[in-house]
Amino acid sequence: MAVTDEANKVAGAVRSGRVRDVELALANGCAVDSRDEDGLTLLMLAAQGGQVEVLRLLFEQKATVEAKTEDGSTALHLAASKGRLEAVQLLLELGAVVNSVDAQASTPLIRAAEEGHTNVVCHLLQNGAVVNAQANSGRAALYRAAFGGRLETARELLNYDAMVDLANENGATPLTVAAQEGHTDVVRLLLEWKAAIDTVDTDGWTALMLAAQNGHADVVRLLVEWKASIDTVEADGWTALMFAAQDGHTDVVRLLLEWKASIDVASAKGFTSLMLAAQDGHTDVVRLLLEWKASIDVASAKGFTSLMVAAQNGHTDVVRLLLEWKAAIDTVEADGWTAQMVAAQNGHTDVVRLLLEWKAAIDTVEADGWTALIIAAQNGHTDVVRLLLESKAAVNAKASDGSTALLVAALFGRLSAVELLVDRGAVVDLAGSDGFTPLIAAAQKGHLEVVRLLLKHDATVNAKSQAGDTALHYTARTGQTDVIRLLLEHGAGVNVGGSNNCSPLLIAAGFGNVEIIELLLDQEASIDAQDDDGDTALHQA
Repeated sequence: MAVTDEANKVAGAVRSGRVRDVELALANGCAVDSRDEDGLTLLMLAAQGGQVEVLRLLFEQKATVEAKTEDGSTALHLAASKGRLEAVQLLLELGAVVNSVDAQASTPLIRAAEEGHTNVVCHLLQNGAVVNAQANSGRAALYRAAFGGRLETARELLNYDAMVDLANENGATPLTVAAQEGHTDVVRLLLEWKAAIDTVDTDGWTALMLAAQNGHADVVRLLVEWKASIDTVEADGWTALMFAAQDGHTDVVRLLLEWKASIDVASAKGFTSLMLAAQDGHTDVVRLLLEWKASIDVASAKGFTSLMVAAQNGHTDVVRLLLEWKAAIDTVEADGWTAQMVAAQNGHTDVVRLLLEWKAAIDTVEADGWTALIIAAQNGHTDVVRLLLESKAAVNAKASDGSTALLVAALFGRLSAVELLVDRGAVVDLAGSDGFTPLIAAAQKGHLEVVRLLLKHDATVNAKSQAGDTALHYTARTGQTDVIRLLLEHGAGVNVGGSNNCSPLLIAAGFGNVEIIELLLDQEASIDAQDDDGDTALHQA
């Protein structure tokens, strides 16, 4: 496999068929089996380029006909791949092994079929090539020809007794891959040769499903005309109609419906064709399915309707269309979420506006008591928050755990949302069930600008949680130095006892945060203050 300078120099002469130059190079010491920088021998280069006279010369000089590349290709493989018929003929005359396999067990026949070199395919078959030999993946010559749309090659292979339904390791047959790739003429040929029309691969997919998914309307039409089973389901319960609907292939959807495809079949997860089209925003498909009487409010296994999945993904036009067709606007899924909530969660302002215009309930709560406003605030979707507030959403509504829109916005550092909520009347000190106020929540997480804003709006700096701790206690634990400095500037009590009567100084000492200790001491924190166990800051340090 050694690469030689001589081989690189003579490679050009071999490729261009300059027999005399090659002869001189060999006479001057270039080894006949030397390889170029790509690992190809001179014989391989000649075969690949179809230089028959050079091939003959190299053979006379005892070139190794069955030498292989790193991927196991022989000169015959390379000639077959390039469609070099004369080179293939000569190599076979010179003793090349017609069924030699490369590292993937692919034969010269498979290589030629893949590229559609029909004349080479015929010659190889006439010289003993095994027509149904399969590469490691199980792909035989007919499979490769069908995949590539090589109609005449496929025809010749069938004439030489290629097995029409020979599948690869995943169960795909020549028919299924031809359908997948949209090769209508090849599909017709295979059907004429009695290919099994409803065979399924290892995932349960049929040729019709693959054609439908890829939008090959002509193939779909041909298959249904040949009586393909239209409502077969694959492993997850999907039909051809579902695949076409999900990918927005309106013509295929119409064709399948005209051939009586079941419109409301649901997948294993409860999704129908209408849901799938709505989820991906295919307005034309949604309209077509509705015109064909698809059930509009059927829900998935988790309770999602077509309206909800369209809202969730921000497909305003689909949402509008569904509403015009009387979709139930306030349906809830298994956890109590509505279309309004999922739109708010994802920041789809236009969808939220549209739902409000259609009178969606604004303060509905899900299983944990969250409203659309709380959800939007948590995710920092200020435009949605503004829109909901303008539509009179309850600004101080509490979830089951006492969370308000302001509390969750503060907790997640959503500064713009916090500012808007405060301006619209959110109670700045309204605490959750654990006693956390928005100030405590923001301080603990280190959201400095949120803390500053809340203090500007007169948040109680020494408010305590249910555990008895203030914002200063929590920041002493989490090491939020800048927040501590700001809290101190606004009068945070340095000697206020918290849980277990610990002062902020005791907490900071326990965590060994020297900078915070110094800040607290500068504000006259008592070094002798004791917790309920009698420990002081010195004990903690």
